Amino acid sequence: MFKNQLIALSVITYGLLFSGCDFNSGKYELSNSDNKTYLLNKENGDVYFIDNKTKYKVVEETTTQNKIGEILTYNISHDYTKIEIKTKISNDLIYYKVDLNYEPKTIIEIDPLDNTNKITKDISKVNFEEWKKKIREYNKNYSLTLVFTDIDDFTVKTKDINLKDVSVNTVNGVTYEGSFLLDKSLSTKINNLTYYHYFPEFESEKK
Repeated sequence: MFKNQLIALSVITYGLLFSGCDFNSGKYELSNSDNKTYLLNKENGDVYFIDNKTKYKVVEETTTQNKIGEILTYNISHDYTKIEIKTKISNDLIYYKVDLNYEPKTIIEIDPLDNTNKITKDISKVNFEEWKKKIREYNKNYSLTLVFTDIDDFTVKTKDINLKDVSVNTVNGVTYEGSFLLDKSLSTKINNLTYYHYFPEFESEKK
């Protein structure tokens, strides 16, 4: 066939009588593929699908900016929690790793002993052990949901991760790691990663 990219048909149709195409000039060429007839304009490369004397222009789809094989990441901080998400998409699987690390609240201020120097002061009301215990509280349904969207920001797939189902304990936090099945028809549509969550509100409980 003329091109491997005969993917989508435009909605524009053109009335066509074959006598209107000057085949003797060598400008056009007909070809059959999979019991379908295609017309090639050899001067400009346009390809048309022929059906009942009507031609439909065949166009290439806009390049799908899919992320198969790439690592999608999302990093943000929220109320004593530093969230680091990594995912990798295969044809029918999504692998994920979510790190939640304790992040103390700090401010920068002038050193009272040397006003030419600045120091970092910890103003946290919640320490690491309190944070870790709360994150993993078994009688709560705290969770983080991975949200995979397409190029137009429509949701393609979501994955809920329960915070009490910890995969690994780390020095500064907890890690959730795994994979889940994905329909192959959806894998090429994923373009972006975001999330939403139901987390404990540490500050409000300390007031």
